[in-house]
Amino acid sequence: MKELRRFISFGSLLFFFCFYLLTTSSWAQYDERKLAAGNDSVSISGNYAIMGDFVSRSRGSAYIFERSGSNWIQRAKLTASDGAADDGFGLSVSMSGDYVIVGAPLDDDNGIFSGSAYIFERIGSDWIQRAKLTANDGGADDGFGESVSISGNYAIVGQRSGSAYIFERTGSDWIQRAKLTANDGGAGGGVSISGNYAIVGAPHDDDNGIFSGSAYIFERSGSNWIQRAKLTASDGAEYDCFGWSVSISGEYVIVGGVSGAGVVSLATIPYSVGPAYIFKKPVGGWTDMTQTAKLTAIDGALTGSFGWSVSMSGDYVIVGAGDSAYVYLVGEENTGKLKMDFNGDGNQDVLLLNNQTGQVNVWLTKPGGIGLLSYGSPGTVSDKNWEIIGVGNFNSATDAKTDILWRNKVTGQVNVWLMNGTALLSKGTLGTVSDLAWEIIKTGDFNADSNADLLWRHNQTGMVFVWLTKPGSIGVSSIGSPGTVSDMNWAIQ
Repeated sequence: MKELRRFISFGSLLFFFCFYLLTTSSWAQYDERKLAAGNDSVSISGNYAIMGDFVSRSRGSAYIFERSGSNWIQRAKLTASDGAADDGFGLSVSMSGDYVIVGAPLDDDNGIFSGSAYIFERIGSDWIQRAKLTANDGGADDGFGESVSISGNYAIVGQRSGSAYIFERTGSDWIQRAKLTANDGGAGGGVSISGNYAIVGAPHDDDNGIFSGSAYIFERSGSNWIQRAKLTASDGAEYDCFGWSVSISGEYVIVGGVSGAGVVSLATIPYSVGPAYIFKKPVGGWTDMTQTAKLTAIDGALTGSFGWSVSMSGDYVIVGAGDSAYVYLVGEENTGKLKMDFNGDGNQDVLLLNNQTGQVNVWLTKPGGIGLLSYGSPGTVSDKNWEIIGVGNFNSATDAKTDILWRNKVTGQVNVWLMNGTALLSKGTLGTVSDLAWEIIKTGDFNADSNADLLWRHNQTGMVFVWLTKPGSIGVSSIGSPGTVSDMNWAIQ
């Protein structure tokens, strides 16, 4: 039997948010114990979700679910057409529109543990295998497929041996376009792709000590992918494993690290607290740099594996940490600082959501220093169909404090919690959009009244709408569409 090693996908979705989605709906056929062990990978796009399900000594599989009203219905079970036991099929997954990619890093086509990845396309109600991807120079123990990400017509596949490969869809074929290798020989961690940029983590890089880690930004220029930057942490130290998880969206990158997460096995899963770092692309373009901002768990002694998985979309950043997730808002100013101020003192605060109990916590931090001023819980939402999707000031006529935006992923209802420090002042609804293909992309002030408005986009048609909210109360003053961008390769920044 093959030796089983741990592979995790760090694609476009935060693992922990998907975890409770998968374990609280109608998918009774899944063994919650397997999910809790972390052997699976997840991704979501629009009304579809995918979960990889690898079990040692089996062929592995991945399951497609579709949201239908209040239920999530299994639509397909994906397996490799040439799968074999212990190929690792399902150890990494990513989904974008009608396409999914599934990694099989223990496949043996180019030697033991050389690895592969499979592309599937949705045609009507069926999911069809379109391609099997392997590296054109693959060899034994490469672990190709350890991490995967897909966006539009491009996919990136990472491998343990220290490089990543770009594939482009041309008609019905997926063609290898580039092999990404760091100029100084790093790479081999998480991967993410968005538009013309890709990021590849290198958690075993040694610039700041053994396994201190780094990450590399590549840009597509014509038919070439060129390394533009090497990202490191200004306070990097040995065994930080910076680059363990990565995500890229627009001008921002987030890189996670899990301290002590060097070479691990399923029997030795690390739960050390690690940091996550935000990078903002400079005006002149990406260049070698250290972080714009550093995110840490204030309760580091209590919360394990902060930085194990990361995801970002628009202005929002989520960092996974055990059974909790930390939500941050990235400021739009050039400093790239994070903005989440629940008590109006100008200082960055922290919002936490327990994905198991639904309890919400707010930590107010000390102005002018590092420390916790106070903390408390404004409430608990036990119905896990409700998700925190953003923050913003929704009553600017009254105060300058951050409030919390919720959406029900079954009914489409949008609610606001008006906050005063750690306390809940009041709550109400902004409205309901039952067509779940409409997604709230970001909050922002679109009419210069200092109140947070909502920017929506339809994930199938590309139509964009704006909800202008009322500064003096919870409500919507007007709705309008600035236009439609049907090419979904165009991403709102």
